[in-house]
Amino acid sequence: MMKNPYLKGKVPARYVGEHSVLLSPIGRPYFDARGKPLESLVLQPGDTLYINEGEARGESWLHDPAREKESLWLGTGRRVLPEHAGLSAEEHEALGYDHHQGRPDFIEITPDGKPVKQSMQSTDPSQIKALSTIAAPLLAEDAGYADKSKSVKGA
Repeated sequence: MMKNPYLKGKVPARYVGEHSVLLSPIGRPYFDARGKPLESLVLQPGDTLYINEGEARGESWLHDPAREKESLWLGTGRRVLPEHAGLSAEEHEALGYDHHQGRPDFIEITPDGKPVKQSMQSTDPSQIKALSTIAAPLLAEDAGYADKSKSVKGA
């Protein structure tokens, strides 16, 4: 079966808001959790919809606290670089981590309608290796992250 190109980067979610919402006609086409086109632009509580991964799971960023380097997008969900995995939330914040929550009016589900368990949202080890490779130049001694992480660990 050929995958629908409109669903790339999207996950099925159940709308759990309190009110009906009107979807924008500009964002069409919209699909339910089974991948079938929606027949209406009105989304009712309990309806399913494919939404962007970041809207469902939230996103994680690593910013340079000195604001001298570009920010690094870490992916969807709550993520940290492997070398910072054991640090506290305060230490992550001092290093420049910024975690955005997903939309509270949607719950990520499987295509058959079951809620996605947190364990299913864990990071793929191959993504961590690739992410570490991408991040290495940004975390270099002269990039502004490394020196600050050393001072945070001692705090």
